[in-house]
Amino acid sequence: MRFLLLSIILSYMANANQNLLALSWHNAFCETHRYKKECKRGLNDLIRAKASDTHFVLHGLWPQPRNNVYCNLSKYIIKKDKSRRWRQLPIVGLDTQTYMALAKIMPGIRSQLHKHEWVKHGTCYGKSANEYFKDAISLVNQVNNSALGMLFSKNIGKKISLKQVRTVANRAFGFGAGKRMALRCKNGMITELWINIGSGSNDLSRLLKNSKPAYSRCKGGYVDKAGFRKKAKFGR
Repeated sequence: MRFLLLSIILSYMANANQNLLALSWHNAFCETHRYKKECKRGLNDLIRAKASDTHFVLHGLWPQPRNNVYCNLSKYIIKKDKSRRWRQLPIVGLDTQTYMALAKIMPGIRSQLHKHEWVKHGTCYGKSANEYFKDAISLVNQVNNSALGMLFSKNIGKKISLKQVRTVANRAFGFGAGKRMALRCKNGMITELWINIGSGSNDLSRLLKNSKPAYSRCKGGYVDKAGFRKKAKFGR
């Protein structure tokens, strides 16, 4: 009995130091969420490309295990979040510099996604909102500025495989990093890149060494380009 209890405690402690970095490929997200504010494209967007057209954007940084959510919050706030009334959630305390940096890598801020992410996940991260989002911003930029980010930006409109992603991840962040990567796909498109990371560092290579392998049901897909198609459907 004591051994079982100790195993459960050790397992919980190990999971408590794990996080999941969820990155979205914004073009693919918008193909199936065209009504979202962050997906509306004006004349300016047609003339000048946005960073989200060619790079990953932040969906969220999620402390693990998956049920580690809504820490120390009132039922009132949790209810508002679950009913997607994100505009009614409390203002997230970010300094101007962090907010501006977040707006560049999280288009969903226009739909108040940052409020939802802080309430549901950030409150369990163990740091202030400002520190939580600064960590997330740093991690997204490390991916986008790496060979892994380049793999996607240079293959827009083409298909890439999970094997390619993991091979390049090993080259970019060290041997074994690729096993921490998983793809999410829809309608033949890669919609997200999920990365298992540890904690206690701002360096992605280090965080990957201290994390668990990831299972990926999606084995590859198309890297969608900006703009809407008549039919958002690709071959599998």
